[in-house]
Amino acid sequence: MITSPRPRPDKIIRHQIVFGEADRKILSAAVDSYNLNTIVGNATKILNDVTGTITFLTLLSVSGLLGVIFAFQINPIHLATGNIPEIMKDFGFQWDDALAEAREKKQDEADARRAGFAEQYRGDGTPSDYVEAALNLNPFTKPLVSLYDRIQLDNIGPFDNPFKD
Repeated sequence: MITSPRPRPDKIIRHQIVFGEADRKILSAAVDSYNLNTIVGNATKILNDVTGTITFLTLLSVSGLLGVIFAFQINPIHLATGNIPEIMKDFGFQWDDALAEAREKKQDEADARRAGFAEQYRGDGTPSDYVEAALNLNPFTKPLVSLYDRIQLDNIGPFDNPFKD
């Protein structure tokens, strides 16, 4: 059976659906709910699998999103038995240990900086030593230190040049 081609339309009819503000809010909430349900459903499927949980926790530990970077080590017994709660507990313990180690390292570095600063600026106790020690903490204050060292500290008069040539 041979059909003839469709005739061209002689007029165009346009249909338009207009939503009010309340309708837009309802549709927006429905779309957000659908997207969240899809994401949470997929994440749940991944985390219910032992391999997915371990992969997620390992990526989380090496990404630094928790504030520290550490190598997550999995207990082989928990891995073999698929015991996800124990794997999560191990991750929490390892994260706490890594966080404590990072805090201790930061404190040791601060103590070493303070000790080096005190050792470097023991001087003879003149005001210049203390001013230089305080201002050397900020690299932008080096010119102030050199200016302070150039000032003559004698009381010749208020109108004399206080700088050495």
